[in-house]
Amino acid sequence: MAEENTKETVPETQDLLDLDERSHLCLILNKKKEALTEISDLEREIDQLEKEVMEKISDLGRETDQLVKEVMEKISDLGRETDQLVKEVAYKKEKNRGVSTQNTQKETTPDQIVGKQWLNTKNVSLRLHKGIFLAIPHLHKMKFAVLEIGKCNATESRSFTDADCKFDMIKMEREEEELKHEVRSLNVNFSTLFRPGLEFLTLCHDKNIEDIKKMDKAQMEAMFLLNNYFQSIGLHEESLIKVFNYKESEEGESQSRTKQTAPTETDITVAFAEHLLGRLAPGQSYIIDYKAKKKGKCKCGCNVDPKFGSTGIGHEEVWHGHIDIIFSSYNLEEDQCIANCEKDLVVADCSTSTFTPLKKRKEDVDEKEEVSPGGKTITEVKGTAVGTSEQAIAQTIVFSLLQRQRHPNFPNCMIPNILVSPDYIQIIMYDAVNDILLCSNFIDLFNVNADGCLSSEAVVILWLVLHYRIFCCGLVFEDTVEADIHKSNFQILAKEKWDIYTNQLKSCVPGFPILEKEIKVDTWNRKVLQGTEYCKGMKKKK
Repeated sequence: MAEENTKETVPETQDLLDLDERSHLCLILNKKKEALTEISDLEREIDQLEKEVMEKISDLGRETDQLVKEVMEKISDLGRETDQLVKEVAYKKEKNRGVSTQNTQKETTPDQIVGKQWLNTKNVSLRLHKGIFLAIPHLHKMKFAVLEIGKCNATESRSFTDADCKFDMIKMEREEEELKHEVRSLNVNFSTLFRPGLEFLTLCHDKNIEDIKKMDKAQMEAMFLLNNYFQSIGLHEESLIKVFNYKESEEGESQSRTKQTAPTETDITVAFAEHLLGRLAPGQSYIIDYKAKKKGKCKCGCNVDPKFGSTGIGHEEVWHGHIDIIFSSYNLEEDQCIANCEKDLVVADCSTSTFTPLKKRKEDVDEKEEVSPGGKTITEVKGTAVGTSEQAIAQTIVFSLLQRQRHPNFPNCMIPNILVSPDYIQIIMYDAVNDILLCSNFIDLFNVNADGCLSSEAVVILWLVLHYRIFCCGLVFEDTVEADIHKSNFQILAKEKWDIYTNQLKSCVPGFPILEKEIKVDTWNRKVLQGTEYCKGMKKKK
């Protein structure tokens, strides 16, 4: 009996041993599977790390190439600046021939000084010129009038000089019956359009040169241009005045003065390009209309050879013609801004409907006379009204539409045209998408109370306008009703040829074919540009 029990126990024990072995084996297999999974994950991580390392190496290679390219560009820029400094030094030496060595050393040009300062990267305490920031409070007072076109010949084959563009300021009246007599002009604040630019200037107020170098490349280069100009502003004032002062010969002047040749419009254009606009523009690059008469070197004595080229824009079937100066963008491969120079801008007198040269207006107007309803401009022009040319309006619209055609993805389509004369500047802007036409009042180029000194406000305004791609944000409306109030009606008036204006405009054209058209003489007097702030609760006057 005992033997039988022993026999039964042995198989049961054997079964238990087999079960333990199988469990142990399963455990080993599971651990092996987990180990293989971990190895596979590690291999994938290694592959990913290798991929990231290769990408980093590739990125570093591209960054190195970019740095090398930037260094070469900087070397090229320094070479051009050195050439310019050599020319200016030669001019100074010629001017001061016969002066002692001690006096000659004292007359080192501001451009030479600032050139050394820029190269001295260890001088982290170098501050930006204070004149830049003294202008900021005055910029908040500047306004643009919003214009409406009544009729124009934009659908005809007309050169800019024959452009017929009747415009007036958009008027707003109160909706309440008892207040309908309250009529105001619609305008836009300069600080609204150029908010990014003013914010950037405010940000730079407490910065030094090293801080600026760490900013966005476009903003950094723009600020260096402005600061460099203010550092050498005295030299440029002297050059501009030397050209402008020969504008007219009055009785009582010395015989040598009366024999001086009065500057041509080309002389004035070259002076502005070399000693003001071109110095502030992106890349300091410009092209002057090659059709300009009596082309030559700058008359100030710097002997710089200006760059002439084809500046024709438009289309022969509509508005077309040549611009006085076209400025390039940052990459120097495309046109960005335009400017037109006049020997005398004119002002319209609303009481007599006649035109008076600005210089005469400035002398004859009573200083106690009330300013326009819009309040004082940044230069406090005392005239009763200001006017602008139909030619400038046409040029602005065509150039804006051309920019829209070539760069449809630009976020801001408010494109400027700068009008300059020896006394004043004026800014006209057109938004080709929203059909908005703006025009500023005249701005004094030189300080009224400091004869011979360029106005810092005018310089900063020109700088902001020339760099509008990074400093202008355009207009943003809350609804379509507000947007419609600001429209100029040009797109409606040009509807017949709208396909040409949006798809077929040309640039850098040396000449346009002549289409035989009847020429109509325009005897219309330009409308008055006065304005006050847009008043909510008012509607457009019909």
